[in-house]
Amino acid sequence: MSLAATWGLFVAFAGSAWTNLLTIWGYGVVALGSVVLLALLSRRSGLAFSPRRLPWGLACYLGLAVVSIIWSAYRVGTVVTLLGLLMCTAVGIFVARHLSWADVLTAIQRAAGGVLGLSLLFEVFVSLVIRHPVLPFFTDYGDKEPPLLAYWSRDVLLEGGRIQGLPGNANLLAFVAAVALIVSAARLATATHRAEALGSVLLALLSLWLTRSSTVLVALIGVGVILAAITVFLALRPGRPRQFGAAAILLITAGGVGAAIIHWRVILSGFGKSADLTGRTEIWAKVIERIAERPVLGWGFSSPWASWEPQFSEFVIRNGVRQLQAHNAWLDVTMQLGLVGAVVFLALITQTTHGTLSLLPHRVTRSTFRTFFAAAAPFSLLLLLVLQSLTESRPLIESGWVLLVILAIKPRVPESPPARGRADAEAARPHTLSRLRSRWARTSW
Repeated sequence: MSLAATWGLFVAFAGSAWTNLLTIWGYGVVALGSVVLLALLSRRSGLAFSPRRLPWGLACYLGLAVVSIIWSAYRVGTVVTLLGLLMCTAVGIFVARHLSWADVLTAIQRAAGGVLGLSLLFEVFVSLVIRHPVLPFFTDYGDKEPPLLAYWSRDVLLEGGRIQGLPGNANLLAFVAAVALIVSAARLATATHRAEALGSVLLALLSLWLTRSSTVLVALIGVGVILAAITVFLALRPGRPRQFGAAAILLITAGGVGAAIIHWRVILSGFGKSADLTGRTEIWAKVIERIAERPVLGWGFSSPWASWEPQFSEFVIRNGVRQLQAHNAWLDVTMQLGLVGAVVFLALITQTTHGTLSLLPHRVTRSTFRTFFAAAAPFSLLLLLVLQSLTESRPLIESGWVLLVILAIKPRVPESPPARGRADAEAARPHTLSRLRSRWARTSW
């Protein structure tokens, strides 16, 4: 099961690599074949997944996306992208249902590490053997010069440029590296044999340096700051110390946000970003205009945007490349599913936050810090997705959505397969918080 789950996650993390290699149709065959494989393995295991274990926020979001076919302005695009959403959901359910938390993080680490390792090998091969930029297979621009953003690899590894790896995009590769870093660091904190985890940490750090994605870097900094604040809070004794600690954390947070608002131009320039966030404000303005036309239920689900539909074919084009996302998940959801969809998506994030926070202990001490760090990995991954959602729509598709589904569902399912019989059924109920914490405490990675 772990191997199959790792493969499913690898397919999701590689993302656009399949399109670049096999076209969108080839990607569809790989994705569908992988989902069928996971479904067969799940059926063979006898571990059925009850829809009742779906958080209502996730169930409502999926239901709204399906029902939006009725009022969609691009029904074919909605149906096609819905298939992708449902396949990614199936992968997330399989991972959450069949693996323990420790195995989930191991599978994520290995899948993300595989993408990072192959990406480095790919870039080395391009720079040392091919020695010129590489376009996705089966593309033909004729006599026209391809736009820079169209290249799979720009052959910039030896020049010190930002590599794009298998996904063909530096920001996407950096996101995979950030996921690998969080999970590998958690495994490193509690592993008995740490060579694999340490190697994954180093590979993730190298990939982050080679991609130099400011959006991912800011998200990682945000994750670190929030996690540090929670750690300090839980390290304090209950009662007045925690009350004073919470007040101090809120004051520091308010001061930091205020300073960031005042000096936002300086901060953006420090991260190499222009005042328009590399054209994002222009995209947001166009998306907001469309939201205003259909504010309640939106235009119909399409994540990513269906490029062949007239509503998207000329919607946003930057530097000769058609954009397929709003670069903000919240605006994207609101445009597609209206304010109703935005509320439902907020409910999903809120429920998932509660579920991942419930894995944390009530108190952090010097002796339990390493266990706490491992238990905080799911919440850290959710934080990464939420912070990324402010500048990217990737949490709505492919690996981002698969991770969100896992984090939403996993706290609601048993850590071990349910047994048969009345007494065994009692024992097979979902772990209480204390049982789950003890599971983390005695897990040896």
